[in-house]
Amino acid sequence: ATVLVPAGTLHVGDTVVCGKTSGRVRALFNENGAPLAEAGPSVPAEILGLGALPAPGETLIVVVDEKAAKVLLHELTEREREETERMSLDTLSATAGEGVEELDVIVKADIRGSVEAIQQALEQLSTDETRVRVIYSGVGPVSESDVQLAIAGNALITAFNVRPDAAARTLAETEKVEIRYYDVIYTLIEEMQKALLGLLDPEFIEVMDAQAEVRAVFNQVRGQSVLGAIVREGTMRRGAQVRVLRNKKQLVKTTVTSLRRFKDAVREVTSGYECGIGIGEIYDAREGDTLETFHIEEKPRF
Repeated sequence: ATVLVPAGTLHVGDTVVCGKTSGRVRALFNENGAPLAEAGPSVPAEILGLGALPAPGETLIVVVDEKAAKVLLHELTEREREETERMSLDTLSATAGEGVEELDVIVKADIRGSVEAIQQALEQLSTDETRVRVIYSGVGPVSESDVQLAIAGNALITAFNVRPDAAARTLAETEKVEIRYYDVIYTLIEEMQKALLGLLDPEFIEVMDAQAEVRAVFNQVRGQSVLGAIVREGTMRRGAQVRVLRNKKQLVKTTVTSLRRFKDAVREVTSGYECGIGIGEIYDAREGDTLETFHIEEKPRF
């Protein structure tokens, strides 16, 4: 890489950061290829020792040591991430009058029929001025590769009756990729249509509180399923809204009607403990099902 020192002096042996890379200056050469011990202000020099080739126009910064270089690289990366705004229904709504013409979407659903129905309905929302483009669609839970595609394509993800796996959820949170969850196709289409018109109301989002794994199916009577489970994450509370998942697909959405530790009724059970859980709906319960409690929060649009 060739650098032009605007101020100060660059020496062989200096530790430097440039863009997204760093290294130690192993050698300097002038424009004729002759070696230099240092390069002063306004002196162009070719530098050897960077870990990768920086982009043209990047600023080269001298730091005290490799540890300082790592800290600075992390800070620069975080700053860049914060400044990069991913496409979301919020940003689409906010920029509706600023020439935003296309919304790229990734569609994931529990069955092929739902995928095809959603994709067809979204494409019918397109007009002469706005267009919804489905860049990828598939059956199954939202995967890490789906999120990576959303990052590359600046797209949002719609998840119909499916959830992300752990790696996908972590990556989406880190990179601020929006994943929107639906269990009614009409609601999905209505939100997309409002987004294109810039008319979204405040958003209500589901926030997960706890997850438990079903270990046993006890009985199903009087409109309830009574299950033996172990709480894997968070705190399970009586009265909470709960969804039942199997292979990341939602089967039931209801409420936690009862919680028991041994023979005692309790209000809550924390992570790591086994308990009996009653939910307000009968379904084909199986060992290994996931119970996920959640609450609703309002998220202002602006």
